[in-house]
Amino acid sequence: MARLIIWTLILVLLYSGYWFGVTRTLDQAIREGVTQARAEGWQVDFETLETSGFPGDFDLQGRDIDVVAAGNVWAWQAPNLRLSAPSLQPTRLAAELPNTQTLRLGDQSFQIESDVLELTAATQFNMALQFDAAHITAKETRIRADAGWQASLDSATGALTATQDQDRTYDLDVTASGITFPISVVQQVDPTGTLANVVDQVALDAAITLDRTLDRHTFADPNDQPVPERIVLHQFDMRWGDIGLQATGAFDVDATGVPGGRITFRTAEWQTIIDLCVAMGVIDQGVAPTLSNMARGMVDADGVLVVPITFRDGFMSMGLLPLGPAPRFH
Repeated sequence: MARLIIWTLILVLLYSGYWFGVTRTLDQAIREGVTQARAEGWQVDFETLETSGFPGDFDLQGRDIDVVAAGNVWAWQAPNLRLSAPSLQPTRLAAELPNTQTLRLGDQSFQIESDVLELTAATQFNMALQFDAAHITAKETRIRADAGWQASLDSATGALTATQDQDRTYDLDVTASGITFPISVVQQVDPTGTLANVVDQVALDAAITLDRTLDRHTFADPNDQPVPERIVLHQFDMRWGDIGLQATGAFDVDATGVPGGRITFRTAEWQTIIDLCVAMGVIDQGVAPTLSNMARGMVDADGVLVVPITFRDGFMSMGLLPLGPAPRFH
């Protein structure tokens, strides 16, 4: 019994030494990082920065945080921020963001309010801290811009996960519901007033292959950021009022950012979409009847239009019908 007590005390002392040693190292690393950021032109201020959580976690809590990026390109203010990680898994980080925060991008400022806004991220336990996974959860989030517009969403979840059997490939899953756009944006998309300003549901399941592995060195040079080499769209599903739209496909991206491949869209509300494109000026009114007749001949037995869009040599086409320049991805 005495031997058991002695071994227990030894283990407690060893674990305590580990926890306080890591805490001291973490605190020093953060303060050195802040000092280096300030030397590089960043403004980083906070009222308090405390580490706690013994014995099960490493908890870092900051209050009255004010960050301005070098060059004043963006700024972030928050009354508090909590970062935590399990003591035995320090590379699995969880961030609990405040209910109210301010983000400035250039000259535009945004007030962000959210009932829940949480982020988790995990890296592999190696020197490079190779990215493993990240998840974000948002509920009842509202954005108010100084320019006067507002946007909101009921709920959203997102996950980016390293694919185990494919190097440099990451699975992206996003779902969101109750997305309310500013009225000005909806009027640009829908001058006819056919659509409401709330997107009911959006779901995305994709795989993105980058030109490099994500790790702690990836974003060291702001002028040399990772770019996509291939995008596989397993499923995209959107419901906006009476319009439903699905898409699947894949395309490669060359060194100049030009895609090459095919995405297939499916919708039963194709006539409404054509009418909206005419109202937006995307489709010429004189061409609309031809497109409607083509679409009518392409629908399946259930009345669903299946449209393959091909990306080639910097342009998009639907069969032999050219649609214009393709988007660039970098």
